[in-house]
Amino acid sequence: MEEIQVTWGYAIKIWWSLTWRVALFGGLAGFALGLLFGLFGAATGTADEVVYSWVQIGGMLVTIPVGIWVVKSILNKDFKKYRIILVPSLESRVEAQIQDRTDAQ
Repeated sequence: MEEIQVTWGYAIKIWWSLTWRVALFGGLAGFALGLLFGLFGAATGTADEVVYSWVQIGGMLVTIPVGIWVVKSILNKDFKKYRIILVPSLESRVEAQIQDRTDAQ
C-alpha cells in the first residue's frame, strides 16, 4: 500500500471537509432542537431564560453525536486522489505476529 505524504494542502482539504459538514449538520440539528424547545416553551408558558438555557445545553449535546457522525462519514469518503483509512500501527502488527506465534506453539 502506497502512503501519501501529509501536506498542508491535504490537511486543509480534510479540515474543510470536516468543518463545513459539522457547521451545516450541527446547525440544522441545533435549529431543529431549538425549534422543539421553543415550541415546548411557548406551549407551556415557560420563561424565556429557562428555555434559552436548555437550548444552549441541548445545542452543545447534539453537536457531539453530529461531529462523530461527520468524522465517520469523512472516513468513508473518497477524495479525488486519495482516501483516509485506518491501518493498524506497527506496534499492533508486531503484537499480532507474536500472538500468532504463541498460539501456534
